[in-house]
Amino acid sequence: MGTCISIAVCMCTATMIFYGLINIYLKLNTFAADINSSYIKLMIKIVTISYITEISGGICKENGFGTLASIMEIYARISVVGLCFPIVINLVEIVNGCL
Repeated sequence: MGTCISIAVCMCTATMIFYGLINIYLKLNTFAADINSSYIKLMIKIVTISYITEISGGICKENGFGTLASIMEIYARISVVGLCFPIVINLVEIVNGCL
């Protein structure tokens, strides 16, 4: 029963975080019109992955699944690095253009 309550609280928290991120995205979109929107979307994806991993990892650790939590954190880090590759490629192209 306690796990069901934890999952329900987690889902409510994730929903509030999601709506908060949408609100942040809308504010960033109005203030930073000259920034490429793909970078803002990428930043929101990275923050969302981090929040979801932190919340679900905490639930796993509380219920005695520390190994699963560690694996989830590793996969989240790998996915964040994978999402950052387009930015790194753009930076390399900018540096090559300057040389």
